Amino acid sequence: MRVELKPRFFSEIISIINQLVTEANLKFDKDGLSIIALDPGSVAMVIFEMPKENFLAYDVTQETIALSLDDLKQVLKRVEKADAIVLEKKENMLKVSSKDGIRRSFHLALINLEEEERKKPSLSFTSLIEMSSDLLKESIEDVSIVADSFSFISSKKDKSFKIIGRGTLNKSEIEFNEDEIKASLGDDKTAYSVEYFEKFVKASKIFEKVKISYKTDHPCQLEFFNEGSDIKLTFILAPRIEE
Repeated sequence: MRVELKPRFFSEIISIINQLVTEANLKFDKDGLSIIALDPGSVAMVIFEMPKENFLAYDVTQETIALSLDDLKQVLKRVEKADAIVLEKKENMLKVSSKDGIRRSFHLALINLEEEERKKPSLSFTSLIEMSSDLLKESIEDVSIVADSFSFISSKKDKSFKIIGRGTLNKSEIEFNEDEIKASLGDDKTAYSVEYFEKFVKASKIFEKVKISYKTDHPCQLEFFNEGSDIKLTFILAPRIEE
């Protein structure tokens, strides 16, 4: 196994995933790299998909390696200014090396991560919204001031989509117009954790757009992406049941 890629983007991706999980399987196959991991509380799932066309070089048939993301993140920070890095499996180690300037290389121990192979779940939704990822990030910052949870609320009749946070005394409400979002709306209302969303929206640093999919009292799905690219970072979060 040998792949070559841009380090800064990959470093930021691993840092975001590492907020949820400390260890993960990196699956390389004929189509590219995928990471699917569930947080320890089984509340959130993260799915990263990077087709092989987005690598600078890709020489893999089928390989799954398990790593400490804490260690990988630290190594990638040391080489992220390089023009390119190379990932190579060397027996029971992953070699990470830079290709320009100061030639750095690190060898990370592969681990035995005993878990069933995870697959992206098949979910159905009735409210679908696409918006700027920065706009979602700002909205979560707004609701975090007043509450530790918030609700997505949509109305098919009114063609409205709102994000509302309500604390003991205070409330934050953001309503979006047609210039700000693309939407197919149902009549839905579901609450989610601000803490988890604060982690998710850090993806706005590297992805310009986000698709929000949800329905009443069901998990929501956030798919971060850039126009014209097949690279995706997806989060699935269980609803927060409020009394």
